[in-house]
Amino acid sequence: EVVNDLKLELDGYRAATRELAIDLEKKERALEARDKELAHANGQGRERAIAQATAMLEARLEKAERAVERERGDGEAGRAALVKLRALEAELERRMLAQDESFELKWKTRVDEAHATQEAFRMKLAALEQRLLEARMGEEP
Repeated sequence: EVVNDLKLELDGYRAATRELAIDLEKKERALEARDKELAHANGQGRERAIAQATAMLEARLEKAERAVERERGDGEAGRAALVKLRALEAELERRMLAQDESFELKWKTRVDEAHATQEAFRMKLAALEQRLLEARMGEEP
């Protein structure tokens, strides 16, 4: 009887061990599944982080490209302004030269007129002196 009791007890322990082994197996499978889920979630998190970083870098690149385009536009506008400025300088110089020529022409005309007036005055003076001399000679007899 003791042996039978021990056999029954041993069978009970074996059944309990089997149940524990089954429970352990279930828990190990659950842990492995959870590990896989976490790994997948971490992978997705990593993928999300990579996607966010990529989007941020793309935004920075676009911003830099716009800045480069702005700089090019500013450079082109600056070159166009420089061309306009040079054209204005050339026009101003041309006008100044034209004014100088005009001034010189006016000055030459005035000087010529002054010389002509002076010469006319000399001629009148010479004529008056001649008349005066003739008048004096006419009085002297």
